[in-house]
Amino acid sequence: MATERPPDSLDPAYAFSPRSWQILANTGAGLMAFRRVPGPDGAAVVPDLAAAAPLIGDGGRTLVFQLRQGARFGPPARRPVRASDVRATLERLFRAGSPGRVLYRGIVGARRFERGHAAGIAGIVASDRAGTVEIRLVRADPTFLLALALPFAHVVPKETSTSEVASPPPGAGPYFVRSHTAGRRLVLDRNPDAAARGELRTGRVDRIDVRLDAGRQEALGDLRDGDLDFAQLRPTAAERRALAGSDSRARVVRSAEAAVYYFFMNTRVAPFHRQGVRRAVNAAMDRARLADIFDGDGVPTAQLLPPVIPGFRRLQVARPDLEQARRLVGAAGARGASVTVWGQTSEPSASATREMASTLRRIGLRPQVRLLERTRLLRRYADLSNRVQIGYARWIPTIPDGADYFATLLGGGRTGRLNYAGLDVAAVTRLIARARATADPPRRAALWTAVERAVASRAPWAPFAYTLRSDAIARRVSGHVPHVVLGFLWMRAEVR
Repeated sequence: MATERPPDSLDPAYAFSPRSWQILANTGAGLMAFRRVPGPDGAAVVPDLAAAAPLIGDGGRTLVFQLRQGARFGPPARRPVRASDVRATLERLFRAGSPGRVLYRGIVGARRFERGHAAGIAGIVASDRAGTVEIRLVRADPTFLLALALPFAHVVPKETSTSEVASPPPGAGPYFVRSHTAGRRLVLDRNPDAAARGELRTGRVDRIDVRLDAGRQEALGDLRDGDLDFAQLRPTAAERRALAGSDSRARVVRSAEAAVYYFFMNTRVAPFHRQGVRRAVNAAMDRARLADIFDGDGVPTAQLLPPVIPGFRRLQVARPDLEQARRLVGAAGARGASVTVWGQTSEPSASATREMASTLRRIGLRPQVRLLERTRLLRRYADLSNRVQIGYARWIPTIPDGADYFATLLGGGRTGRLNYAGLDVAAVTRLIARARATADPPRRAALWTAVERAVASRAPWAPFAYTLRSDAIARRVSGHVPHVVLGFLWMRAEVR
């Protein structure tokens, strides 16, 4: 296998890129794990280092985990996983300033520990003798189990340095690090200490050899010639066609991603304070045309949740109706209103932003385009006093759940940093809160579907595309499983 460029880190506390997580999914294990299946079912979690689902008490605020007997770290540690390792792993996230620590601040005492006012996190009680870990939360949060399945929470030996380590530290995953040359090569061998257990079975191949410094053209060429089994890159449309050619020994497998693209409309600023104008934008948008900007990676959509997230129920993507949109703008008294459309200087944002401006012009508004570098643009969006009227946005969740879309992007009412649309409707807020508090997966998914429809009826956003990932793999590779969080699951692959 080969990567176009090295991962951002191979230390689970520090890693935050898909390239890194795709590697760490093979070496690490946490108390819980995502199901190793494609689609929205992959967003569900099952016990991993825990023997079973936790005992939950105190209204969902206390979780007690029993460690699985026989759980062991692979080489070079080769010792049992202990409860104290779990506690040390979670505390290490805060000591290290991990980008993922925000997901675990709901543990009682975590914020106090993060500020340096406590020697440990009071809400984590670990007993090596009993093999139990008790975690107390400030408030019930069903998504906390999903956070425990992320690579951030992969359990490492308690003696692991707080400083970032160059190679993946010893873990209890299906593979261990046989050798690592920083920035050049990583060799993973099947972990002899990993026990087969249901769908979290040990790896199917004996060795995974990863070239970390392969150039793009070199990797694509080797893949076409049959000298490589997988290239960790995002092939362009032209590259996908070449890989699928009759003279190629490779193929491209495509699957939906969790990323979604949309335009927000500020519900507190004219002319988008009028729901009719927001509905007009949604009616007039040519979503198919906007999706085409993504070089074949975009799929038109009229909703925020993509197909890989529980709660997705497809809303019809209607053809543009400019006449209806003009009537709505006229009825709202907004004809001729000046609008500034904001976007990034980079693609595909720049083209999508110009396309949106063209749409607004066709329905009777007077748009102008402003493009900024991404960091400057997001700072402008986050400060609601800037009164940004409409802007291009992308959302990629960390946790595969509706809460990471709706609660994050609409949470906080008037003050929510990511609530660029400024929507603050009591009925929607109550529905989001109800969905967030629901632990039963089917019921929770149904509530996120209801939230989607409630939000869509108020039109604070104009979603237009979700994206497809393309895995470039050899034809001899079978068992391809694309995961919503972890990407192509190498441990499930076989080579014929």
